[in-house]
Amino acid sequence: QAVMAHIEGKTKATVESIEKKKRTVAPPVPFNTTSLMAAASAEGLSPARTMRIAESLYMDGYISYPRVDNTVYPDSLDLAEVVNAIAANPAYGPYCKQLLSAGPLKATRGKTETTDHPPIYPTAAATPDDLSAADYKLYNLIARRFLATLSGPATVEGTKVTLDVAGEPFVAKGDVLAEPGFRAIYPYGLKKDEQLPALSEGSTIAFNGATCTKKQTEPPARYSQGKLVQEMEKLGLGTKSTRASIIERLYQVKYVQNDPIEPSQLGIAVIDALDKFAPHITHAEMTAELERSMDRIAEGEQTKAEVVETITSGRVVPMDTTVAPMSSSGTWKRRAMPVAPSTNQSPPLMRHSRPTMNSKTGMSIVFSFCFWQSSNKKETFITSCPKTGKCNKSLKLPVTQRAFLPGCRCATAHRFCKTSALYSLLSEKYYTGFCTKVQEER
Repeated sequence: QAVMAHIEGKTKATVESIEKKKRTVAPPVPFNTTSLMAAASAEGLSPARTMRIAESLYMDGYISYPRVDNTVYPDSLDLAEVVNAIAANPAYGPYCKQLLSAGPLKATRGKTETTDHPPIYPTAAATPDDLSAADYKLYNLIARRFLATLSGPATVEGTKVTLDVAGEPFVAKGDVLAEPGFRAIYPYGLKKDEQLPALSEGSTIAFNGATCTKKQTEPPARYSQGKLVQEMEKLGLGTKSTRASIIERLYQVKYVQNDPIEPSQLGIAVIDALDKFAPHITHAEMTAELERSMDRIAEGEQTKAEVVETITSGRVVPMDTTVAPMSSSGTWKRRAMPVAPSTNQSPPLMRHSRPTMNSKTGMSIVFSFCFWQSSNKKETFITSCPKTGKCNKSLKLPVTQRAFLPGCRCATAHRFCKTSALYSLLSEKYYTGFCTKVQEER
């Protein structure tokens, strides 16, 4: 407020300094299914609609197979031949000639390389006269992305001007596309130039006043459908073939609405109920582990029976959790203990631990836990937090001791840390306060 009062009525500003910096923006990598859905979502096509159109374009011979993870063009793909093919479209023709005349084509490479299918690219020329508006919108995105992957980087020039108004510093910033590079053919996501007028240090310019804006820290933005697809891939939820249909299903049953996505009251009520009565199925890691189990079955590393037994017993076992015993003699044991009998009695867990929501609801939950039973039955050992791996010091508890175990102190500790227990074979008591989702029996 003091600054605003000081500059009130001032009409002149002096240019104190001008800084210019150039930065390069690398061309994009080839499209796989997830990145295609994300890019198309920004253009107004939902993931489900994108995949329906992509499948239609593939069947009509305009693009390659659209359900892929690969982001590296194989050596067998003749890039120049593809460029020549789509040059028949007048919108791409001049740029295609420019690419071909610049020498051998070199494409960008993504992080994922597989050998089943190449990344998504155009296989034939198409114009707006050949396709419907929505079909051509997606085809145009794919064709321009392909050409962009063969192009050079763009150069953006940033300008920062520092002004002096009655002794108070002000800053103005602007960007301009100095060298278009791949942006000449791929304008998607490009910000408009914020070019500043030509200025020189020491010059005096007109000052039209300033405004003071108060802001607070804002919550994270809601997911768009495209961002949600990317987050699902990151968390291992669904596959390249199912993520779009999963999101579409959420809309169909009215669990979510709008875009960016908002949960409906019905969706919130469903999750609240599941959190209360079946919390294990609301966690991303449970579904992600099931997806990984399907992959292991396909690769022959695990059997269907093993996966079914693990899931139905409530034991979701991440592969990367470490279990470190503190004694050299003994055996690993694991037990899934159903808690909350049909009677009105409190669950056995509640008689030997701090109260949790189970004592009020009497709900039936299967607790999975892994513990070390030493040969003389004097010790029990537990594991690190499977969510973060940060609580990696094994804890020791004599089975005759009835004190509670120290809880998982991870900043991101999940709810399993609060509602799980260790069962002692010797004392037949339950002890609470640690993470239970652990590695396979050893």
